[in-house]
Amino acid sequence: MKTIAMVNFKGGVGKTTLAANMAVGMAELGKKVLLIDLDPQASLTFSFCSVDYWGHNLQENCTIKRWYDEHVYKDRDIPLEELWIDPERLVVSEMGVLKLIASHINMFEIDVELGGSLAGTTERQSQANFLRVLSRLRHSLGKIPPWRFDVAIIDCPPAFNIITQSAVVASDYYIIPTKADFLSTLGLETLVGHVDNLVARYNLYAANSSGQYEGISPQLAGVVFTMVSLRGGDVISTQRTYVDMVTVGKGLPAFASMVRENKTLFSDAPEYGVPVIIRSTHSQTHREVQDEMWVLVHEVMQKCRI
Repeated sequence: MKTIAMVNFKGGVGKTTLAANMAVGMAELGKKVLLIDLDPQASLTFSFCSVDYWGHNLQENCTIKRWYDEHVYKDRDIPLEELWIDPERLVVSEMGVLKLIASHINMFEIDVELGGSLAGTTERQSQANFLRVLSRLRHSLGKIPPWRFDVAIIDCPPAFNIITQSAVVASDYYIIPTKADFLSTLGLETLVGHVDNLVARYNLYAANSSGQYEGISPQLAGVVFTMVSLRGGDVISTQRTYVDMVTVGKGLPAFASMVRENKTLFSDAPEYGVPVIIRSTHSQTHREVQDEMWVLVHEVMQKCRI
């Protein structure tokens, strides 16, 4: 099973939309997909199940918060299979599988508790706590039988907090969705630098753990530009400037496929519980957006070897 983390400091860049459409697209192509929502906003969760369903069936015992609660307060793991569900409002192709581990709106408090767990009275103890806390999700994903899923896609909160760091540690690849504008692209180098520093620190501590922990090597699969505006089939010049700034100026890898701006299509997708990529349509524009999303799904699968 390959694991992909969707990461960005900034919210509102289409991270959750991309995760939902990628997961459904891969499942439609016959892949077995586990979708994990770590964002306290729970937007991904509510894209696949109603708020009422979440409140009555998931809130108490069937979200990722329960897994973290067991970890923080009882220092034990529960199998992730006790948490994943079939999306309430979506049926994917019979060839594929899509399971969801829902988030919880009180996930904010978990990150505070995890931060407190990192403290130690000695440097050796601090290193041990760092490895123990940040490797927990990685270890739980590793316990899933290899035949069960082809890929796990993790939607991270819009911050490089402990929860996001644990997702990066658990991942084979990470993808950075971003808008092609000044504020959205400003911190991309910093984000990649934080990931590189995290990996270096984790591997240093793992090397000192007498074989208890293995090193990690999550790879940046690429930046995905979202909410782009097209003119004559190409990105408008003002956005192209920022695309080039990222790919040429900063030297970061980017996917050739982009997600175009279409507030009508994407904004109401969560309400219907059917991502844009597979929703029935008679609109030419909608079909073009779908075609572009399918190209991106295939590109992600190729780069991440799924």
